[in-house]
Amino acid sequence: MRKKITVLIIFVLAICSINIEAKTSKTKKKNIYNAKYNTASRYQKLDVYYPKEINANGNNKVVLFIHGGSYAGGDKRDYYQKNSKYFNDAGIVYISMNYRRSGVKKYPGAIDDTKTAIRYLKAHSKRLKINPNKIVLMGHSAGANLGSIVASTPKVKSFGKEKVRYKKYSNYVAGYIGVAGYYNTNDFLKKPMKTNSKQRTRIKRYYYSKNKKVYKNNLVKGNASRYAKGIKVPSLLISGKQDKTISYKQTQKYCATLKKNKKYATCYYKDNSGHSLGYYQNEDDFKVMIDYVKRR
Repeated sequence: MRKKITVLIIFVLAICSINIEAKTSKTKKKNIYNAKYNTASRYQKLDVYYPKEINANGNNKVVLFIHGGSYAGGDKRDYYQKNSKYFNDAGIVYISMNYRRSGVKKYPGAIDDTKTAIRYLKAHSKRLKINPNKIVLMGHSAGANLGSIVASTPKVKSFGKEKVRYKKYSNYVAGYIGVAGYYNTNDFLKKPMKTNSKQRTRIKRYYYSKNKKVYKNNLVKGNASRYAKGIKVPSLLISGKQDKTISYKQTQKYCATLKKNKKYATCYYKDNSGHSLGYYQNEDDFKVMIDYVKRR
């Protein structure tokens, strides 16, 4: 009997040691630049930044960053140095994507590109060494509106009529972080701030159609607040009270809409911050974002 118990104990310890080793085993992986998640445009590329060491079993959390630029400018390398540093130091894989700008593809091109990028990451999760169920979207400015729409419509594979790639993979994400975003398109365009006329003009171009009915419909469908009921994950929203491009009241209203629809949202307002993501790039702000990602 003692012999059987001893054998059983040794077996259990062996299994535990194997599990512990699997959980703690680390490896290194080189960054990946300009990976093509689609082939319709040169803009459909993304960069992957890895921590110094990652979990060898591929169980690595991800932040997928969507840049701003009023859908007409911006780039995946915007703010990448601090973004990648802070997230990588916390053991999180940081991925930044480009999408087709309004000069290449108007609404809903950017939405469909973001959805395709998510499915691409899931389809190649083993090679990329990431957990496909731990992808958090993070958007800045126009990218925040874009990200919130994508996070709120996971069942919709495409808003447009283009061919859907990686069909068998879902668009569900583990979380959403919105920074200095607008979430009500019509409200943003109707009540301009004195310093944001350039951004308003560029955003209008993204939704524009010669057909007035289509144009108005695009503005309605491209409105993040419209989809507030559909978001399945808690949201973290950050905005600066000194933002002269997009009023922090956009975030306040969207936060209220989420809570009204019984959706969990943490809303974080910074007294001395403006619109540029650079204003949010300090250790304290990233602690808030990193803590959020780690809990997803």
